[in-house]
Amino acid sequence: MNRTLSAAILAIGLAGATLATAGGAATAAGGASVTFNLGDIAFGYNDGYWDHGHKWHQWQNKDDMQSYRTAQNNQYHDWKHTRDSNQGWTQ
Repeated sequence: MNRTLSAAILAIGLAGATLATAGGAATAAGGASVTFNLGDIAFGYNDGYWDHGHKWHQWQNKDDMQSYRTAQNNQYHDWKHTRDSNQGWTQ
């Protein structure tokens, strides 16, 4: 009986792990799970932002822009980055 119980627990654990992995892959493939880290942003503008690696990104949505805009110690400018001759990279 101990062996049967152990086998059943192992089978349930493996099935759960398989389902969890499949669910994560589906989420990633569907694009529903994207992380957004305010700490990666060097300078923000209303049309996008520069990351610390000097790569330009457009905002994925208005909520991301609003989150950065209202964050403490931000470097947000409420104009398009192309307004400036240096494309908004101010360092």
